[in-house]
Amino acid sequence: SFISNIIEVADVEDASKILWEDSDLNSGESFNPNKTALVENPEFKNSFFDTKEAWLQVLQYKNNKIVLKTQSPQDSYLVFSDSYYPGWKAYIDKEETKIYRTNGIIKGIYIPAGNHEIVFSFLPTDFWPGFCVSLISYVSIIVAIFVLFLKNRNLNKILTIWHKKV
Repeated sequence: SFISNIIEVADVEDASKILWEDSDLNSGESFNPNKTALVENPEFKNSFFDTKEAWLQVLQYKNNKIVLKTQSPQDSYLVFSDSYYPGWKAYIDKEETKIYRTNGIIKGIYIPAGNHEIVFSFLPTDFWPGFCVSLISYVSIIVAIFVLFLKNRNLNKILTIWHKKV
């Protein structure tokens, strides 16, 4: 959902303090996650967004890929209720954008005004090292089998020749 109010926090501890310990915010109101987001070290200047005319449409939702279409006449901040995890990447119109840890545990992104296609894709950070180790192991096994096959074939020839001599 689009959020109208941003509060900058330094880390998860700051966010949890506001979420669990503070009974109210600076305005005296209780924390409302439908209107306010606690964002870790945002790199954007806005702290309030007018989201009345903003909308989004989910085009695709899979375990490792989410595609959204958004439209907003003004810059906006989108909070997505999936867990924040380092393997996620976000793209706005095919340009990578930063995913912010929001409310301590979920992800959010800053979206400039206009019509945009947003893609969240997930590839675990430990995928490529594991893939490389598996590939090297697989190739090593194939090479070892090939070498043993050639040695065994040559050994059979040698034994056949030796057996004929004896």
